[in-house]
Amino acid sequence: MERGFVIIYSNKKYESLSDFEVYNGCYYIGSEKGTYINIKNNKYYIDMSGVGVVNNRFIVNSKDLINYIEKDIDTESYYKFGENIRGAVAITVIDIEKQQFVVLPDPLGYAITFYYRDDNIFAISSDLKSLVKYISKIGIKINKSIEFLSESIATARGGFFRSSYEEVKSLKSFQFVLGKKSDIRIQNYDYKLEIFKNNEAYEDLLEKASIEIIENIKAVSEYNNKGYKIAHLTGGFDSRLVLSAILSCNCEKDFFFYSSGRPDFPDRSIAERICGDFDLMMTEYSGLDKKEGYKNIQEHLLDSLDFSEGLLSTTFNRKLIKNDNIVLSGGLGECYRSSFGKLVENFNYDMCIYEILEKIWGKNLSYKYEDSLFNNNFIEKVAKILKEEIESAREDGIREDAILDYIYIKTKNRYFIGPISYNASFCINRFDPLYSLSGIKCSINQSQDIRSSNVLGFDLMKKLNNKLPFLPFDGQRFGYNFSKYRGKIKLEDFSGNKPKFYLEEKNINVQEYSVEISKEDIEKAKKIKGSVQQVAMLPIIQKECLNILSKIPSDEIYKVFNRKILNRLLINDLNNRVHIRNVYNLYSYLLWYIN
Repeated sequence: MERGFVIIYSNKKYESLSDFEVYNGCYYIGSEKGTYINIKNNKYYIDMSGVGVVNNRFIVNSKDLINYIEKDIDTESYYKFGENIRGAVAITVIDIEKQQFVVLPDPLGYAITFYYRDDNIFAISSDLKSLVKYISKIGIKINKSIEFLSESIATARGGFFRSSYEEVKSLKSFQFVLGKKSDIRIQNYDYKLEIFKNNEAYEDLLEKASIEIIENIKAVSEYNNKGYKIAHLTGGFDSRLVLSAILSCNCEKDFFFYSSGRPDFPDRSIAERICGDFDLMMTEYSGLDKKEGYKNIQEHLLDSLDFSEGLLSTTFNRKLIKNDNIVLSGGLGECYRSSFGKLVENFNYDMCIYEILEKIWGKNLSYKYEDSLFNNNFIEKVAKILKEEIESAREDGIREDAILDYIYIKTKNRYFIGPISYNASFCINRFDPLYSLSGIKCSINQSQDIRSSNVLGFDLMKKLNNKLPFLPFDGQRFGYNFSKYRGKIKLEDFSGNKPKFYLEEKNINVQEYSVEISKEDIEKAKKIKGSVQQVAMLPIIQKECLNILSKIPSDEIYKVFNRKILNRLLINDLNNRVHIRNVYNLYSYLLWYIN
């Protein structure tokens, strides 16, 4: 069994896959979550990737799905199926009698579903690692994408280039796949037409969004898992929005609340005060169980990226032990407010695409800036993709001042939260209860100024819990014009009650590699407000990067990088924490690229 299911359809016979053939031409490689069922004398395989909520029930494996699938297993229902899926989860149903299959990702596509297609074969999976393994097994050569690598360094994640392999593509938001024998088509969920319509009042969508978030919380609360239920809590906005929904359901006793960091830092300090005020049980246990540590930084950086097959470096990796804990996060909260849009003032269709790039990502993707790490050839490709995304959003009928924020949701947020949530599912059951189509519809149908002011986030939190929006945050969480819409917020003081901690902590002590740190390293890190470990290891990492680059053909490297700036970054003594972080990001991706 594989990490994730893989379906391959081909008019060619593959002896190496003969054990997986379920009907003529269709090969199904199942995951540990898959199951085989018989409904009305018809035989079906059901499988899934990730975890999420389907029809208001929390699901972690295919057995959780059976009752729902039995009711909605006809072709017509698939077009509406996406409305009932929340979270980074993808489902497949293979009908042996009809000789057809369907792959149903969540509608926003956070369970990023990858496919390979040529004249002889169609292969699809939400697990890129499994997909690459099996198309390579039948002799298809695919190449790692240095452009995806470069985008990830320039913008902190992929999304414009849709896969870390050149020949592999991904489904877009609101797409699913229906295969009837050799007729395999990429289709759209019906809700794609609905989400862009400005046909519902703000208050109605606000009500729907709050109901959907509450349904998500209830589904998790009612799920009978063997492990703990843990909710992340910080001093910020999104985790507090999750907490407001938990309190609204009166199920806070089902959860432990985890905040990382030092108690004297605002992030942790505010989380503790909230827990004291609301009598919540805190924990020092993140929900992750580690079986062993890393021997060195090279192993650490490579494994963290390789675990997602080059999509994103995360905290989830092979050193963790799978458990049955459920962990709630709030990464989709930023979809309710402005991201790209607030960076590009007075955006319009006629604005120069290079001006937009520079306003969002600064000098890293500046066409006119000679000291950019990336060359104009690469910047032109990114600009072309962004322009295509803008035109596509325009054709979908999205209001002009919401286009950039919608592009952020379907690319950058998706390629960040998606790989984190999906890869977490191999270690824990991680779910984002802020996944709400009504919430996103409400957001992209408001003015830019309302999104920039975080009005929707405030209204949602207040609707779910009337006290939480008026307690201090760790920083400014509302835009400059917020008071124009909701008046000036009068913050209340915390009560001063101390939080309770769950004492039976499950900590596994493992030995990690150590870094030699000098007095000079400490002083430099303080001066530039950077990581002392990164400062200490920088000369070694720079040398390692140069060594790896010497093994890659120069035409590959310099089709994306600016030769002069790349050399400067890897030879000079750097005194800027952003430049130092760029070196480490470059090293991680180079390690994976040549591995």
